[in-house]
Amino acid sequence: KLFEKRSDYEVAGFLDDDHSMWGMTIGNTKVLGGTNLLSNMIKEANLDFVVTAITHDMSKELYDNIIDITANGFPVYDVSTFCEKVLMRISIKHLNDLWIAYMPIYGVRKTIYNQKIRKIAEILFSLFILAVFSPLILLVIAAIKLDSKGPVFYIQRRIGWRGQPFNLIKFRSMKVDDENHQDFSGHRNDPRITNIGRILRFFRFDEIPQFWNVIKGEMSVIGPRALVEEEVQRFEAQIPYFSLRNSIKPGITGWAQINYPHGATVRDGFAKLEYDLYYMKNLSPLLDIIILLQTIRIVLFGDGAR
Repeated sequence: KLFEKRSDYEVAGFLDDDHSMWGMTIGNTKVLGGTNLLSNMIKEANLDFVVTAITHDMSKELYDNIIDITANGFPVYDVSTFCEKVLMRISIKHLNDLWIAYMPIYGVRKTIYNQKIRKIAEILFSLFILAVFSPLILLVIAAIKLDSKGPVFYIQRRIGWRGQPFNLIKFRSMKVDDENHQDFSGHRNDPRITNIGRILRFFRFDEIPQFWNVIKGEMSVIGPRALVEEEVQRFEAQIPYFSLRNSIKPGITGWAQINYPHGATVRDGFAKLEYDLYYMKNLSPLLDIIILLQTIRIVLFGDGAR
């Protein structure tokens, strides 16, 4: 399913030692036989690589076969590594505790970039944004007051770095007392949103006050989305390794935010965690720049995840 939509990859076939699977079709591709055919397939089908998608214990015969193949210089990937390499997300369904235990998480390493450069750059960038947009911020404050009754800012308790709660601040885009009704969360025609709120959300301008959270050290410019406590508890109970995302500060934008639409279901949380884990594992100045440029494109042209 992941690769049928891509023109740059073609699945040549599946191999499975379950005899009942032989001849069956998965998507548009057949199960050709047992794993004993692997070496012949590599030669005859002109394969570029092999991906193992095994969730149970591997047989000794197959293990020895794969070791022999890799020793001869042919690339063999597990699903998680392959999805990370090609889709830029980490397949949680194929992870195990050992993979997680040895996973290099560059986002939490005590490097000069993580501890000094990134922090200083984020504060300077936040001050710059607040200063440049200060005239527009004053207009937005007036528009919110004229559009509906209630405070200008919406302050909500969110879970941040290392599971610590903090007060996230945004421009109010919903009717007063409707913010905590989650039934319409993620819906395009959310009836809770005010007229000015729709404009603010379209241009992501309701997020601007969060730069104050960055200056205070509660958030980063880039990181996983800050969630309410109820969401965190629900997701941690149903999604493996979900608590790992709290190892870095939440962000105003992020790899998951630009690649996956906002949603409050467990399925949404599962998908977004795959992107968050990829970001945490591969955090770098280049990836941060890519996310910032993609965010600017989304804001300017109104496409991408909401």
